[in-house]
This record gives sequence, C-alpha cells and structure tokens, in this order.
Amino acid sequence: TTLSALLTETRTFDFALRLAPVVAPAVAFAAYPALAELFRATFTLLRNADYVAVDGGAYEIGILTPTLTGIVMPSLSISF
Repeated sequence: TTLSALLTETRTFDFALRLAPVVAPAVAFAAYPALAELFRATFTLLRNADYVAVDGGAYEIGILTPTLTGIVMPSLSISF
C-alpha cells in the first residue's frame, strides 16, 4: 500500500513535469510583447540621460531577450 500511495501522491507532480516543456515556451512567447514594453517603460523611467534612443529601444530589448526567453532552451532540453 505504501508504493501505491506514493504513486498516487506524485501523479500531479509528474504531470506538471511533463507539461512544463510544452507550456513554458508558449507562455514565454505569448508574454514577450508585454514584458518588452514593461522593460522599455522601466528603462525610460530609470535612465537619467538627455538622449533619445534612435532605435526605439531595440538595443535594450535585445539585451534582455536571452533573459526573457531563457526558459525555452532548458524546457526543450528537458522534453527530449
């Protein structure tokens, strides 16, 4: 009975581990535009400079792209 109880208790965790490689990249892809705009607004508020970003903030977002999408590669490596 101990083994069957343990298997029953870990089913939800096992399901979450199987689902994470599928859900995490989808969430990262869907959330990217909102997070990019949030970071752009944060940089605008925090920077203390008299210059205007001529690239529309693409440089700042380019720096943060690996951070925002960093969950994708580990999730894919777990799934395979």
